[in-house]
Amino acid sequence: MGSSISSAANFNLPRQIPGGVKFRILLGNPLTLMGLFFAVFGGVMAFTVTGVLQTQEASSAPRWIALFPLMFPLAGIIMLLISMRVNKKYLHLVQNGILTAGKVTGMEATNMKINNRTVYKVFFEFAVSGGMQKAVVKTHNTARVRDEKEEKLVYDPNNPESAALLDAMPKAVRKFFEKLETGF
Repeated sequence: MGSSISSAANFNLPRQIPGGVKFRILLGNPLTLMGLFFAVFGGVMAFTVTGVLQTQEASSAPRWIALFPLMFPLAGIIMLLISMRVNKKYLHLVQNGILTAGKVTGMEATNMKINNRTVYKVFFEFAVSGGMQKAVVKTHNTARVRDEKEEKLVYDPNNPESAALLDAMPKAVRKFFEKLETGF
């Protein structure tokens, strides 16, 4: 268990990632897209409302009401920051990670839900030089990470605690590693 997958996927690190794949990893998840939407359109809305309130000098609306639309771009920026942190980890793992196999050792439900599906912490272990390494990922797609006896994963050779199950990563990452393994 946990031996490195013998393929071209683990050679020539750091990997050269095509621009389209980088784009899909960094900006392709729903939280990132929602964050962009809120930041851009919320900003336009805030600018518009502020302009309307300034042109109505005798407006009965209190001036602080102009701050209300700023909630939307602020929420968008927060969503972007959260998603970009996760996406940067995935990009780093794709560029520098070792593809191997490991075993899911347990799952624990969290209080979070995505599309009415509970998000779980999925615990797994894999072999690295020097012994076994344990790691954890969060996912709502538990069927995908439990469908094989040994799950493919990628880990940072300089920091093996930084690892992710391939089936819990974005589709663009899974497809990229599939192409590396098959050579197509």
